[in-house]
Amino acid sequence: VAVIPARGGSKRVTNKNLREFKGLPLLAWSISAAKSSKLVDEVVVSSDCHNILAVAREYGAIAMKRPLDLADDFSSAYDVGRYVYLNQLNTKPGYVILLQPTSPLREMHLIENGIKAIEKDDSIDRVIEVNSLRLFSGKVVNNIWMPDYPEDMRSQDIEETFFPSGRLYVYRAKTTMDINESEGNTSIILGDYERNINIDYESDFEKLDFVYNNYKSDYEHLLSYYI
Repeated sequence: VAVIPARGGSKRVTNKNLREFKGLPLLAWSISAAKSSKLVDEVVVSSDCHNILAVAREYGAIAMKRPLDLADDFSSAYDVGRYVYLNQLNTKPGYVILLQPTSPLREMHLIENGIKAIEKDDSIDRVIEVNSLRLFSGKVVNNIWMPDYPEDMRSQDIEETFFPSGRLYVYRAKTTMDINESEGNTSIILGDYERNINIDYESDFEKLDFVYNNYKSDYEHLLSYYI
């Protein structure tokens, strides 16, 4: 089961889950990615917002109302997915896939790769896609910059920092959802940071347009699903 957590409140980008991109609400891109996958049996949109739930139904997802205590700034996607799994599904799936609607572009093979990775290794509890960057990081102490690396260090020699892309989280239900363990033994799929999209600010829509236009053949199936 794919669960798309899409709450109504958004402080930096108003109604971002319903904002249109290429004629489709942002939410519909994640629904399309899940419905396009042959390994996904059900697609659920969990929201506190009636408008989002209506759009979810319009684009073929199962719309499920979430309680208000799971619709604030402190509610994690995992908490929402677990609530759906424990309280709202008629049958319990082997895997729960979380798809953030604010990361709308997913290649055809991405979800399948995540599911196949967790299916082939029983020791894995969760698979996520990550990106990496080489950051010239540091900290500021008493208004003094204290870098982690020498100023003349080449960027290619800096240790990579890895972080979730936001596009894919696959959970083995019996070792995560059933026992309230959000992480467990986590395996990764390494994604391309150049394609990383997380809609947090208005300017992120410009990058979304750039990535779609530059890798159009990898994402056209998401748009054509509804045409």
